[in-house]
Amino acid sequence: MSKCTPSRIRTALSVLAVAACLMPAVAALPHGPALPQITSISHLDEAISVPAAEIQIPITSYLGRIVVDSKEPELRRRQDDEDEDESSTSTSEEDDERTTSRENGQRSTRSEDDGESEPTRSRSPTSVVTISAPETTPTISPTPSPLPQPFDDSIPSDFRLEGEDNSCPSFMTNLLADPTFQECYPLSMMLMSSTAFFRAQQNLFSIVRVLDETCRADVAYCANYLGEVARNLTAEENCRAEYQANHSLTMLAYNGTRTYEMLYAATCLQDPDTDMYCYASAVTNATNPSDGRFYFMPFGPGLPGASTPSCSWCTQRTMAIFHSASADRSQAISATYVDAAHQVNTICGPNFVNTTLPSPESASSALAVPMHIMALFSMGVAVGMHVVL
Repeated sequence: MSKCTPSRIRTALSVLAVAACLMPAVAALPHGPALPQITSISHLDEAISVPAAEIQIPITSYLGRIVVDSKEPELRRRQDDEDEDESSTSTSEEDDERTTSRENGQRSTRSEDDGESEPTRSRSPTSVVTISAPETTPTISPTPSPLPQPFDDSIPSDFRLEGEDNSCPSFMTNLLADPTFQECYPLSMMLMSSTAFFRAQQNLFSIVRVLDETCRADVAYCANYLGEVARNLTAEENCRAEYQANHSLTMLAYNGTRTYEMLYAATCLQDPDTDMYCYASAVTNATNPSDGRFYFMPFGPGLPGASTPSCSWCTQRTMAIFHSASADRSQAISATYVDAAHQVNTICGPNFVNTTLPSPESASSALAVPMHIMALFSMGVAVGMHVVL
C-alpha cells in the first residue's frame, strides 16, 4: 500500500478544489430529451418499419404455380428475429392476433392511425397460389342416323293374304335379314316402301349417304341375286297366293327385285360437271320437283302431264337408261316410256330423247347386256337421229 506523502495530499486537495468549482457550471448546462422506453413491440415496429412500396419480393412462375421467393431481404430476416425475441413482451391480445396470423399464413397490414402513421407489414410464411387450368369439354361427334331400310313401317303379318298361312311373311322376313340382300342394299326396294328413305330425300347429305351405300354394291352380282329372289318369291311355297292376288306389299317387293338393275343405273348416275348424283339433285330441287318424277316410272306411273323437266344431261341419260330397259316388255317402264319421251321432247326439243321403243327382248336377254352399255347405245341412236334430221 502506497504511503500518503505530503505531496500526494496536496495534489488530492487541489483536485477536490477544482471539482467543487466546476459543479455549479455543470448543473447549469441544458438537459437533452430522455431516451425512449420500449414498453411494447409496436414501438419496435414503428422504429424500423419499411414502406410497402419499397419492399420487393421476387416471384417465380412454374407450370401454373406462382411461388413467392423464400429469399427475403436482410432487413426482413432481422425484423423476424427481433420480433420472435420480443414476442414475450407483447400483450395477450397482440400475441393471439400474431399467433392466428402465423397459423393461417396470411399477410396482414397494420391499420393507419388517422392517416398519419406509415404502413407496416406483418410476417407470413411463404405462400403458394395454384392457378387451375381451364377445363375443356371433349367434342363428341354426332352419331349418323341408321340408313333407311325397306318396309320399315311394315310387320311380317302385313305380307299375308287374308286366309293364307305365314309362308309369305316368313319368306320376306328371311329375305330382309339375308346378309347378301343387306350387302346389295337395293334402292329399288326402298323407293316405294320406306318411310325413312322418303325423309332422307329431303336432305342432300342424307340422300347422298344412302346413294353412296347402294352404289358401292356389285351391280352384276346383285342383279343376278335379286333375279333369283323374284323367282323364289312367286313360288307356291312362298308368296304365290299373294302375288296372284296382286297383294300391294308383295307386289312392291316383287317389282323392287325386278327393277333393281334399271334403277341402280339411273340413281347412281353422276353429273360430270358437278360430280353430284343426278338423283340427289333431282329429289332435293325444291324449285322444280318434276325431275324427281322420272324415278317412279319403272313402277308403272307415267310422267305427270304438268311436269316441266329440266333439259339437262341427267334427264337425257336417265331417259336413255329407261329406253334400254323397255326392251323387256314385261317391265312396267315399257308401257309409260313413249309418252314420257314425247313430253320431254316437247320442252327440250324434238330429238332430245328417243321416242320409240327398242326391239322387244325377253327378260333374260335384256339382263344379259349391262344396263349402262344399253343406255350408251340408246343415246348413240338418239344423237344419230338428231344429226340425220
